[in-house]
Amino acid sequence: MLTRRNAITSVGAAASVLSMPAILPARAADLPNIRWGYILPPVAEMAGIFLLKPELLKHHGKTYTFEPKFLRGSPLVVTALAANEIDMGNLVFSTFHQAVVNAGISDMRIIADEAEDAFNGQFASQLRVRKDSGITKVADLKGKVIATIAIGSGADMMTRYHLRKQGFELNRDFTYLETPFPTMKAMLLEKKVDAAYFAQPFASDPEVNEKTNILFTTGDSMGPFAPNFVGMRGDFIKKNRAAVVDFLEDFIRMVRWYYDPANRDASIKIVAEASKTPEEVLRRYIFTKEDNFRSMDAMPDLKVIQSNMQAQFELGFTRQVLKVE
Repeated sequence: MLTRRNAITSVGAAASVLSMPAILPARAADLPNIRWGYILPPVAEMAGIFLLKPELLKHHGKTYTFEPKFLRGSPLVVTALAANEIDMGNLVFSTFHQAVVNAGISDMRIIADEAEDAFNGQFASQLRVRKDSGITKVADLKGKVIATIAIGSGADMMTRYHLRKQGFELNRDFTYLETPFPTMKAMLLEKKVDAAYFAQPFASDPEVNEKTNILFTTGDSMGPFAPNFVGMRGDFIKKNRAAVVDFLEDFIRMVRWYYDPANRDASIKIVAEASKTPEEVLRRYIFTKEDNFRSMDAMPDLKVIQSNMQAQFELGFTRQVLKVE
């Protein structure tokens, strides 16, 4: 893993080299191009807005260039990494495991944090039920239908892990209906399911809060959850370490600008335009404790990721537990 301490050392070394009089300014075509595969809108993932504040990117175009690549789903990020079509990508612990074990990408490295769920007193994803459903405890879910994103997803794991602690098993004591995030509200309120999984911005919907109750959260289930971090090919780091360090320095500077309360209005405007989300929706939660936690130093919590991989193993999704460190 590329630590901040190593980064500081590398930045100093890179600065010494680049300041030598004999070195001429590099052409963009000669610089390492960092290709980042992402799947979610900002600020769940920063790739989509990375280039929108160029004044924050002190090294872009000087020691590296950047190319965001939108991909439709985490499995495609793994495929693109394996095919060397991207150098880094947004992953969750389950897809990181797939990249290393199934796709055979043995040089995968975790280099940065994007979002953590149920961490540091901030937002935790929720399993919600209608207030008129009569469901007040986990035991009441016996024989019920629960809406989840997909089998093997974080939503599935959080739900199944907690229910298994109560002695419930999928397809014996409850069933799933797979559906995208935007349809969870309608499925639950129209009584097509008995419980549904809510992340932001859907959990902050006023009608959702008015008509439903939280049955349990990620914190009640698996504990802190790492739904989004950045992985990079180790070979790319080895060949372009100074450029990667400069990229991470720019990344941290950008993140801190967006999360600075002094920039809140400007940040929300940029994110609203980039994500096609109304500003009033974003104001309900973004850049507050109602949103997922994000490290201002971009440092991933390896203990949380390791714990999540252990839960994944206990649920039978994997046959081994990777040693993240």
